[in-house]
Amino acid sequence: MKIPEQDLESTVSVLRSLVDERTSAPWAEYDDDDPSMDNQDYEDAGSVRTVLDVLRWLRDQGSRRELVEYYSCLDPLGNFDIEDVPEEEDPEMVFRKYLSQTYSIDPAEFPG
Repeated sequence: MKIPEQDLESTVSVLRSLVDERTSAPWAEYDDDDPSMDNQDYEDAGSVRTVLDVLRWLRDQGSRRELVEYYSCLDPLGNFDIEDVPEEEDPEMVFRKYLSQTYSIDPAEFPG
């Protein structure tokens, strides 16, 4: 599903802030990674257009494994409410099931 135009700017902003956090971390100056990768990740954040694009960016460039933390970016319909997840259930698993059912995300796309 395409991210609605009115939500796209805030979604891109969140992804870019993840790159900013990574590059401004105290340990970043000791990191051997090529800074051009950070620039590329920053640019790639601007190219997301669909929920699947955001998921892939979070997984591959953002190195994120817990997707439920980013439900505001991954659920443009806004129908997922973390407060509704029963206490005995894993919110991450419930959210992944929701993404599969609501946005037709193939479970193989989810990070391990």
